[in-house]
Amino acid sequence: GVADGVIVSTATTATPNAAARTLLTVPEGVEFKTALFNPRELDGTPFELPPDHVPGAQTISTGEGGRFRIRVTALDGRELVLDGSISPAPGGAVIVFRDVTAEHRREVLNEQYLYALFNSMPIPLTVRDASTNEIISANQAFLDLIGYVLDEIVGAAPPFPFWDPDEDKTTGFEQPGTVVRRVYRRKDGRPLPVEVLSHGIPGD
Repeated sequence: GVADGVIVSTATTATPNAAARTLLTVPEGVEFKTALFNPRELDGTPFELPPDHVPGAQTISTGEGGRFRIRVTALDGRELVLDGSISPAPGGAVIVFRDVTAEHRREVLNEQYLYALFNSMPIPLTVRDASTNEIISANQAFLDLIGYVLDEIVGAAPPFPFWDPDEDKTTGFEQPGTVVRRVYRRKDGRPLPVEVLSHGIPGD
């Protein structure tokens, strides 16, 4: 049989295969509606859907498919993470998905470990977006250095709040591997001469 869950939807009905019913513990004869499974973003934010919403309704409406990874609650109470895709089909849509709960849990644990490692390093570090130069994160050593809390600098773009007002605003973003000397300004106003070394990180 087919290991992946498959749902074939029209504007008003959704027909799951045996694997989809097994994954979500849906008995035969129960009408398959999205709201049955309390679908949510990975962070737990619920989707605002009407009770009669069928899986793939947006794709049916727009003709555009895509991938998804969401949280759901199976009818036996198990909390699951589902990964899959939605494709338009004549008169409806086809959804193919699989249970990636264990895989997602491992990814979260890895992220937590890496963040804890990053945050415990004694060298002040920041991570910024290479295209916008916005700050994505900073470790505790960097926050201790400049006297700001993380929320005050995440999302900030040049000129950063910890840059000295008299510093050149055009330097500091040279090619990875270069060293720039500049003056930071702590939140309490004290100047702080620093050397900034940039490194490139492959990927998104």
